[in-house]
Order: sequence, then C-alpha cells, then structure tokens
Amino acid sequence: MARSDDPMTTLDWVLCILCSNIGCIVGIVYLVQGKSKGGLMIGISIAVNVIFGVIAYSTGALNTQPAIR
Repeated sequence: MARSDDPMTTLDWVLCILCSNIGCIVGIVYLVQGKSKGGLMIGISIAVNVIFGVIAYSTGALNTQPAIR
C-alpha cells in the first residue's frame, strides 16, 4: 500500500489540540487508510493530553480533597 503525503489541515490541528481524544481516533483512521498524517495526529493528540494533564496536576485541579464536615 502506497503512503500518501497529505499535509495536516487546519481542522486536523484543531482536532488534535482542542479535542485531542477525537483527534487521536481520527489519526488512527488516517493511519489505517495509509495516510502519513495519521501518526503525526496521534502523536500530537497524546502530547496535548500529557501537557494538559501536567498543567491540571500542577495547578491542583486533580489534588482536591473533600471537605470535612
């Protein structure tokens, strides 16, 4: 199967950054179809998830404890 070198469109970048879970799924679909941008989309989506997780952890959003009454 020949790989096509399709560049990532603006919609692909928006999916990877703002909707990284959906961007990862779309990247898997592109990868199965043999498009080279699928691997890049998966990588960017995972990187964005990791970055958002680090930001959420460092700001304390994930470290909340229930109030004792």
